[in-house]
Amino acid sequence: MGMQLRELLSREDVPSIVVGGISSDSRIVRPGDLFIAYKGGEFDGHDFVDEAIKRGAVAVCAERAESNGCRVPWIQAENIERLRGSLAAKFYGYPAQSMHVVGVTGTNGKSSVAYGSACLLDATASVGTLGWGKPPGLCPTSLTTVDPIAMQANFSELLKRGIRQAVIEVSSHALDQGRVNDIDISCGVFTNLSRDHLDYHENMKEYSDAKFKLFERPELQCGIVNVDDPLGNRITEHLTNRNIRCLSYGISPDADLQWTNVEYASNGIRGTWLGAWGRKNFYIPYVGEMYVANAAAMLLVASYFGMEFQDAVERMQTTPQIPGRMEFFFESGLPSTVLDYAHTPDALRSALEAVRSHTSDRIVCVFGCGGDRDKGKRPEMARIAQELADFVVVTSDNPRNEPPMDIINEICEGFEVPAQFFIEPDRAKAIEFAVSHAQSGDTVLVAGKGHERYQEVGNIRLPYSDRAAIQKVFGVRT
Repeated sequence: MGMQLRELLSREDVPSIVVGGISSDSRIVRPGDLFIAYKGGEFDGHDFVDEAIKRGAVAVCAERAESNGCRVPWIQAENIERLRGSLAAKFYGYPAQSMHVVGVTGTNGKSSVAYGSACLLDATASVGTLGWGKPPGLCPTSLTTVDPIAMQANFSELLKRGIRQAVIEVSSHALDQGRVNDIDISCGVFTNLSRDHLDYHENMKEYSDAKFKLFERPELQCGIVNVDDPLGNRITEHLTNRNIRCLSYGISPDADLQWTNVEYASNGIRGTWLGAWGRKNFYIPYVGEMYVANAAAMLLVASYFGMEFQDAVERMQTTPQIPGRMEFFFESGLPSTVLDYAHTPDALRSALEAVRSHTSDRIVCVFGCGGDRDKGKRPEMARIAQELADFVVVTSDNPRNEPPMDIINEICEGFEVPAQFFIEPDRAKAIEFAVSHAQSGDTVLVAGKGHERYQEVGNIRLPYSDRAAIQKVFGVRT
């Protein structure tokens, strides 16, 4: 695949060069690529132009004027960060226009709803934190909402595989930065809103307004909304005023899909769906109250795509566990261990409450907080862990450019004396300590990293996996 640079940029004042690809990440530039350089929130792409050229970039499109001595053509353009998605869409032949795309936003539940919906449906991909592709065989990604260049490349590849439906995660960052502007999203899903990303957004209003943008898109045809959340009610009213179809879910009597008679067992949840589709008994292989709501959203996504409701309810009984999302590990004679991505106060509370609903013995909670992120949630998460767990192990979770013990000390400020907790900065050792000191009837919740396969230290991602650490401890003890 290749395209004339003039055609790609729609400019005659650039050299006649064929580019074989587009990249804004110098580490993955391939020979023949156009390198796009702009100043981002953390890094400045202009600082990596030389590296990109060494890797084979044949031209640079940048915000700044040409630097002296550049060995390849340098094209200056405005708003490059937002332009890159449009360039990628054009380069790959506008693949999203040939796809039916549902976008999922919300503080918690995006990955679960996207992945779970794609599991229910045939020839449907999920794209987001867990990776991209048809579950369970996902290719890895590094962001909740994939880089817009990679997104267009992924959609192009999905079309080649015969996949024309996708459920994608849409973060507040992506909506604020316009990363999904060049993707037609026909249906938007809202899961919930709670404190997160206040290192990026100035306040909760700015955060909620970013989420709301998904439902202001002109191409939107349908909304699937959790009406138990205050923002969900605002979204529903907005969609109604726009004469856009809205499918709601929640325990609210006004919801299109409700649930009742919910029973929690060690291997899943049973209950009854209520709504426009009548009464349907259900079993879902998930853990926790929030997964009833997530399952409801999945069912409505499947319904939006044309799947019969009863068929979706039946298929959900055998869907696989969602990687790193309340993922259970069982071994005879050992404490049950749950791996979850909970890294916000609300998510940690939900995860601990979910574990409590499935166990009658002690809960041991392992968690940490990320460096260079919202510091206000650190003591708050300690208070939640102390309230809902019987014992807490505080550890590291992507310390980035902060000393791990500084983060841990700020977390521990939230504990009230006396508190049952233990500090172990080494995350693998913290998990080993927690599992080894728990009894066979207890449950250990390992919260924060979920599916991640790295620990961010400085600006480097070191190989690490909570799942591997859990499995190693289970192996040691058996």
